[in-house]
Amino acid sequence: GHGLTLDGLLPDMVIHMARCCAPVPGDPIVGVISTGKGITIHRCGCPNLKNLQDRPERFIEDLSWPEKSAQRHVARLHVVAGNRDGMLWKVSQAVAEAGAGINDISIQDKDQDPCSLYLDLHVDGAEHLKAVVGALYEARHVISVDRIKG
Repeated sequence: GHGLTLDGLLPDMVIHMARCCAPVPGDPIVGVISTGKGITIHRCGCPNLKNLQDRPERFIEDLSWPEKSAQRHVARLHVVAGNRDGMLWKVSQAVAEAGAGINDISIQDKDQDPCSLYLDLHVDGAEHLKAVVGALYEARHVISVDRIKG
């Protein structure tokens, strides 16, 4: 479990955050009940929800995040950056200065310029994430930052 009770759910239900879209507090969310697995929380608009549209009985709509959650949440970002010396350091520094933690980082197109980074970050919620994205845009060599949607 994950120490999170969403308003609108029974306290003893097992809640998972969908890895595909990685919702964080402040995002509009929908819950999907999976038998034996509890409830998986997706961001509204996650492409993977399309596969489940023929099972509307599994959807829980009116969910909201608790007012205060001490929990840190994983958000996933795709960053395109110029492939320069020190680029990873600049990216890591921007994330750290915005008060987020890096859970995981992977680089695609290592030999290309620009290259793609995939970051799994620990953030407090949507507002915090916005600040992190802003900081990344300020970082040298960063070209674009997008949340991974599925």
